[in-house]
Amino acid sequence: MSKKVVQSKSLDQKAVFWVGLFLFAITIYFNSKAQDPFNAPKFWVLLVGAAWLLGYLISYLRSSRDEFTGLIKKTFFLALIFVAFSTISLFASDNNQIALFGDNMRKNGYLTYLALIVFFLTTAAFVNRVNSFQMYKFMLLTAYAVGGYGLLQITGNDFIPWSASGMAIFSTLGNSNFAGSAMAILAIVTFGGAYVYRKITWILVSSIAAFAILMITIFPTNARQGLLLLFFGIGALAIVLIYNYNRILGRIAIAVSALGFVAAVLGMLQIGPLERLLYKDSVSVRGYYWRAGISMLQDNLWFGVGLDNYGTFFKQYREVGYPLKYGYSLTSTNAHNVFIQHFATGGLFVGIAYLMLTVFIFWRGLKSMKYFQGDERFFRSVFFIAWLAFQGQSLISIDNIGISIWGWVLGGVVVALSKEPGDGKLNGAESQKVVKRVNQQFNLLQPTVSVLFGSLALVLTIFLQRGESAVFQQRAAYNPAVPAQKEIFFQLATKTINTPLIDLQNKVLTASYLHGMGYQAEAIALLEDLHAEDPNSLDTLTFLSSYYEMTGEINKALAMREKIAVLDPWNANNYLQMAFNYKYINDDVNKKVYFDKAFSFAPNDENVIKAKLELEL
Repeated sequence: MSKKVVQSKSLDQKAVFWVGLFLFAITIYFNSKAQDPFNAPKFWVLLVGAAWLLGYLISYLRSSRDEFTGLIKKTFFLALIFVAFSTISLFASDNNQIALFGDNMRKNGYLTYLALIVFFLTTAAFVNRVNSFQMYKFMLLTAYAVGGYGLLQITGNDFIPWSASGMAIFSTLGNSNFAGSAMAILAIVTFGGAYVYRKITWILVSSIAAFAILMITIFPTNARQGLLLLFFGIGALAIVLIYNYNRILGRIAIAVSALGFVAAVLGMLQIGPLERLLYKDSVSVRGYYWRAGISMLQDNLWFGVGLDNYGTFFKQYREVGYPLKYGYSLTSTNAHNVFIQHFATGGLFVGIAYLMLTVFIFWRGLKSMKYFQGDERFFRSVFFIAWLAFQGQSLISIDNIGISIWGWVLGGVVVALSKEPGDGKLNGAESQKVVKRVNQQFNLLQPTVSVLFGSLALVLTIFLQRGESAVFQQRAAYNPAVPAQKEIFFQLATKTINTPLIDLQNKVLTASYLHGMGYQAEAIALLEDLHAEDPNSLDTLTFLSSYYEMTGEINKALAMREKIAVLDPWNANNYLQMAFNYKYINDDVNKKVYFDKAFSFAPNDENVIKAKLELEL
């Protein structure tokens, strides 16, 4: 083998190494000293990782023009359509900060999906049958990290004293449902990897051990979706093995599994014998989230309500049954269905583009199952089935960064390994030209682009990290019962407000802390500035209306509550407070008007019944 060919292959290996390393880092990294200890840190690593990989991706595009046909061309085309429509929706969003960086404690905005696309395309471009083993080793390492930290939590040896220590274990994902889904995906990969690499003793043993650890930790998460994904994945891999052994038996297994799948879905919908095992009240809750998202799309067909702005408008679009059942203050910042989330927040074209890309990956996975035989089919099925598991959880859950990165990387692997032998190959003379161009361009272009964009991303994440740290520090200093803390807190609050790129929601939190520490004038002034910046922030409106009522500025309070009524039309407590405000200024007509609004949909509410007596109606 020539030196030039070795260099060319080395570049593929380097790209896959970085994808695997960042996949590992994003999944396991958290920062207990940040206001958002899980989503924000993963977001930072995702940005830096995508910026670094951009060097490999641009170098690939420059050096592989002759290969840029067929499969890879379709892949890039569909991905860029999604990016293009997301970019349009970004500029059409009312709150560009949320659209760009994502909602508070979620971070699923434009930059997140742009970074995920970079990971997907890099994986699809560089992964092959040989270097996929390197990718698997990082996946195996991640399984040990996620499962191992879960063991520490189970045994009471967690090195971080989380305030939510009474919760089910959440490992490095920050939420037990996310942890369960991640563990299920990792268990599918390691279970399949044990068979694929059964001839490599240390990989076989390591894979079995990782699978066993995940089996121990997934049950204490109490995440039913994780268990369902696990059973689906292991069952699907077993079917592939049976089909490889005997097609007739395989088809019978597929038919039986299909019936089981239908029974499971019906059980989750409170139909059939599996209802007691599978139904949870959270299924009904998700129905409210989904219908609200669909309503958002219907009223904002072309551009949605704004990328990742679901939480801003949820209360405006939720059905009246939701607040009556779960309370007027409870909200949601996500549709709990990735497809509906894209349609609702990005609009029709963003949703269709995401759907097309998902269908394309699914089609490539099916093509692999059809074209390849025996162990080669099973090898590809491991990544395809793990990707299907991710898609399964995305139908009922949030696009959490720690899990979403797996969906996009696994999707890239599925596409990369679906190429049939001979697809996109060049003849000898053309190959030498490509290798020569690789040597000339990759040596400088890739590191130059990677360092440039990586540095910019690093600077951005430093500013974002400072904001999260500042909010965390002021929260720790907040204690109205200790007067000595007042000056220290004020300095930290000022630092928070002046930190570049600070999340607007964290500024609202800072205002509430300022008010609690006795800085009422400063708190109201800050909230008024925030209201001017984002008129649709319900938290800002709620705090302002309450503070105006405390200071006796009833007309200002009523103006805020009128706006709340538009954004939260099924909030009986807001209408009742408006009725009391009108009573305060001796306006009996409007007092009755707003009480009647609350009574019209919440006549049995305890607060409504009590208010009727107090308002003398």
